[in-house]
Amino acid sequence: MSTPAPETAVAETSPAPDNGGFVESLDSFFASMDNPVEPTPQPAQASVEDSPQEPTSASSESDPLSDLDSIEEPKNWTPEAARRFKELKSELKTYRSRAEELEQTVSQKEHRLQELQALANNPEYQQLQERIADYESQMLVNKLEDSHAYKTLVEQPLLNLVEEADSISQKYSLNSDALIDAISESDEAAQEELLTELLANVSDRDKFRVYKIIEEVHPLLAQRDVLRQNAQAALREAEELDNQRQQQNLTYRVQQRQEAASVVADKLKSKLTFLSNVDGVDMSAIAREAAELEPSTLDPVTGTYQAMAAKLLPKMAVQYMSLQKEIDTLTERLAEYDRAAPKAGGGSLNTSGTPTTADGKSFLDAVTAAFGR
Repeated sequence: MSTPAPETAVAETSPAPDNGGFVESLDSFFASMDNPVEPTPQPAQASVEDSPQEPTSASSESDPLSDLDSIEEPKNWTPEAARRFKELKSELKTYRSRAEELEQTVSQKEHRLQELQALANNPEYQQLQERIADYESQMLVNKLEDSHAYKTLVEQPLLNLVEEADSISQKYSLNSDALIDAISESDEAAQEELLTELLANVSDRDKFRVYKIIEEVHPLLAQRDVLRQNAQAALREAEELDNQRQQQNLTYRVQQRQEAASVVADKLKSKLTFLSNVDGVDMSAIAREAAELEPSTLDPVTGTYQAMAAKLLPKMAVQYMSLQKEIDTLTERLAEYDRAAPKAGGGSLNTSGTPTTADGKSFLDAVTAAFGR
């Protein structure tokens, strides 16, 4: 009677099989086979998210996108998803490379700014800047003093007064430098003391000349100081005046060349009348070309040729005119010879009326000599 107990215990402890749930799982599996669903890269993201986080290093903090390079293409991705994933990785590499270049550029610029700031705060650099500024100012003053306007307004008048003071010094055997220093002295009391000692043996007339020099020197020195203090503006104005003067000189030289060309052309036409009969010779056009030519710009060969041609032209013109006169004379004699008719009876020609040339030769002999026979 006690044997059935174990079976009852077993039946109570064992769970009843659920056939319905198993069948439903099979149906669901076969349904998924008939209608496959495209896999998504979610598992890969889940694997990245579920991966244990490691402590961040300095490199990962500076490049937060470096972890994305470790993502591999899942095996169950569709071709479109895989292609797009490769494109995104390629774009990621491009952006990261560009970001690194920009970070490097920014780092270089920051480093350069720090260097420039340190250089600007360097006392030696400041001294160098001051020296450069002084040098530029001195260059402006030198250019100003080299200008024609400065020479005309300040330098030349000062030189004239200095020469006059030197003549007085030489006349009385005075120290020229001491007299110039006394004339340039701005303190009237000190100047009067110096002049009283220097001009003790000088005549009143020459003393008056010295004081006249002083009255003329001080305005020039004051003007010089003003120009030096405003060297940049004064130099600009002086350059404008020099340009105007240069333009006036160029215009004057052009006018001079035109007048000279006209005078020479008229002289040649009046003296060498045969030039008007020469083919291709237009004296008016030649005069215009000569007026446009600046002699100082000629090269050595052209200048030498024109100088030699100027020496040869008068001699050749004289020779040509002499030959032309002789030809005219011979032509006239030949016409007279042709007009002479022989007398009846076949007598010989009367040689007493035969035309002769200036040297006593007969016309026939002159013609024969002219043609080399």
